[in-house]
Amino acid sequence: MSNYIIIQTKNQNKLEKAIYDLVDLYKDTSYAHGLQLYRKKGEYDKFVLRFKNQPDFERFNYFVNYLDYPMGLDAFSFKVYGFYNSSQLYEFSKLKNSGWLMIYTNLKDEHGDNVYIVNESNKTFIYDFEGNLTEIDTGVLPYKFISISQEDYHHIIDVHPPSKDKADKKLWWKFW
Repeated sequence: MSNYIIIQTKNQNKLEKAIYDLVDLYKDTSYAHGLQLYRKKGEYDKFVLRFKNQPDFERFNYFVNYLDYPMGLDAFSFKVYGFYNSSQLYEFSKLKNSGWLMIYTNLKDEHGDNVYIVNESNKTFIYDFEGNLTEIDTGVLPYKFISISQEDYHHIIDVHPPSKDKADKKLWWKFW
């Protein structure tokens, strides 16, 4: 199973806007091409974001952080949990081969550019966006793996950045 992000919100429109903004920020990377949004069947506030092109560990953490703190959507609140398979890690020996990692942000974190990572053994780490990984003594949230099954979700939308041709062209009626 590939890595994914679970999002809980009652505002699907704002979530879609945040995802489009995220794709626009990372449009020059392959990771931003083909983000897939799904909604859980029978529920209106549970979503899954999947990737056609799996981001590396660093970008995946950025995506979790961005979706929890989307720019320009300060009043937008939702819960975000990323799940990353540690077998795909090439760095951070402390995290390698520790199963699925649960990644989230901590509202009480003073820096805002950190994510918290919990492994299956309930060891908690802080990953800052300078690339540092620090194990902490007490975790904020206990590890809880949330498994997903494609059959339990409705596909909502695939998000791609606009092609460069379309983004660079001026509409013919807006020539003045």
